Amino acid sequence: VSNTFTTMAEISPYIEAGRAAGHIVRVHWMVGGFRSVHGVPEATIQKMRDRWESIPNEIIHTFTEEKIA
Repeated sequence: VSNTFTTMAEISPYIEAGRAAGHIVRVHWMVGGFRSVHGVPEATIQKMRDRWESIPNEIIHTFTEEKIA
Protein backbone atom coordinates (compact mmCIF):
# COMPACT_ATOMS: atom_id res chain seq x y z
CA VAL A 1 0.00 0.00 0.00
CA SER A 2 1.36 3.38 -0.90
CA ASN A 3 -0.40 5.94 1.24
CA THR A 4 0.19 8.68 3.75
CA PHE A 5 -0.80 7.88 7.31
CA THR A 6 -0.42 10.17 10.29
CA THR A 7 -2.17 8.23 13.06
CA MET A 8 -2.24 4.64 14.28
CA ALA A 9 -6.01 4.58 13.67
CA GLU A 10 -5.35 5.24 9.97
CA ILE A 11 -2.60 2.66 9.53
CA SER A 12 -3.73 -0.11 11.89
CA PRO A 13 -6.18 -1.79 9.47
CA TYR A 14 -3.40 -2.11 6.88
CA ILE A 15 -0.93 -3.52 9.42
CA GLU A 16 -3.49 -6.02 10.67
CA ALA A 17 -4.52 -7.10 7.16
CA GLY A 18 -0.92 -7.57 6.09
CA ARG A 19 -0.02 -9.61 9.14
CA ALA A 20 -3.21 -11.69 8.85
CA ALA A 21 -2.19 -12.53 5.28
CA GLY A 22 1.23 -13.65 6.52
CA HIS A 23 3.21 -10.68 5.21
CA ILE A 24 6.05 -8.80 6.86
CA VAL A 25 4.77 -5.26 7.42
CA ARG A 26 7.12 -2.31 7.06
CA VAL A 27 6.39 1.38 7.36
CA HIS A 28 8.71 3.67 5.42
CA TRP A 29 9.15 6.85 7.42
CA MET A 30 10.52 9.69 5.31
CA VAL A 31 12.56 12.17 7.38
CA GLY A 32 13.68 15.44 5.90
CA GLY A 33 12.53 18.29 3.73
CA PHE A 34 10.99 16.37 0.86
CA ARG A 35 8.89 18.33 -1.62
CA SER A 36 5.35 17.30 -2.51
CA VAL A 37 5.28 15.82 -6.00
CA HIS A 38 1.48 16.08 -5.94
CA GLY A 39 1.18 19.81 -5.29
CA VAL A 40 -0.07 19.43 -1.71
CA PRO A 41 -0.04 22.85 -0.04
CA GLU A 42 2.52 23.35 2.74
CA ALA A 43 -0.28 24.20 5.19
CA THR A 44 -1.84 20.77 4.59
CA ILE A 45 1.51 19.04 5.07
CA GLN A 46 2.02 20.95 8.33
CA LYS A 47 -1.39 19.78 9.59
CA MET A 48 -0.28 16.21 8.86
CA ARG A 49 2.97 16.78 10.78
CA ASP A 50 0.99 18.13 13.72
CA ARG A 51 -1.22 15.00 13.80
CA TRP A 52 1.71 12.54 13.64
CA GLU A 53 1.56 9.63 16.06
CA SER A 54 4.49 7.30 16.67
CA ILE A 55 4.43 3.88 15.05
CA PRO A 56 5.94 0.78 16.70
CA ASN A 57 9.70 0.69 16.03
CA GLU A 58 9.69 -2.92 14.85
CA ILE A 59 7.91 -1.99 11.62
CA ILE A 60 9.56 1.36 10.84
CA HIS A 61 12.25 1.83 8.22
CA THR A 62 13.52 5.40 8.27
CA PHE A 63 14.70 7.09 5.09
CA THR A 64 16.48 10.42 5.02
CA GLU A 65 17.27 12.64 2.09
CA GLU A 66 20.86 11.37 2.20
CA LYS A 67 19.80 7.71 1.86
CA ILE A 68 17.68 8.49 -1.19
CA ALA A 69 20.05 10.82 -3.04
